Amino acid sequence: ASQQVVQVAGFGVGGFVVVLVGAQAALLADTASYVLSAIILGTFILSRPAPAPKDGKRPHLIKDTLEGVRIVHETGRMPTLFWLLMLGPTVLATAEGLAIPYADVLGGGDTVAGLFLAAAPFGQAIGLGLVGRMSQRRRERVLIPFSMAVGLCVALTGFVPAPVVITIGLFLA
Repeated sequence: ASQQVVQVAGFGVGGFVVVLVGAQAALLADTASYVLSAIILGTFILSRPAPAPKDGKRPHLIKDTLEGVRIVHETGRMPTLFWLLMLGPTVLATAEGLAIPYADVLGGGDTVAGLFLAAAPFGQAIGLGLVGRMSQRRRERVLIPFSMAVGLCVALTGFVPAPVVITIGLFLA
């Protein structure tokens, strides 16, 4: 949930900075912050190799990945749950990719695009907080309907092209 809160705050601060100094200066400052981050990490982070495996065998990424896929595939409801858990982020990533052009088509401009982009992470922060307080059993019961609701909420945004409805749909997704 903290990632979503930081993302929403970043949209707000980033929008304010762009309004204050302009898009080009904001992008240059962003680039400078990444360069500074790389310098700090390169200078102050010590190399810490992973510990050697106890059995002496080196892990194989592809072999271990395929073994994990096999375990998921052969374990009861796991394949269904896996795909449902992939559904939400995929649908929301698509919606975020379309937010700016959709806001433009609707005549809402940058402000509406910002609302569209901030709605989903803001809703996620609240939703993860609520789901995190549920019992394991209840979380398992709501996983399927909640996963399906993500797609339905995003679909709603295409059927009712009103910025308020779209923002609410993305928030609920």
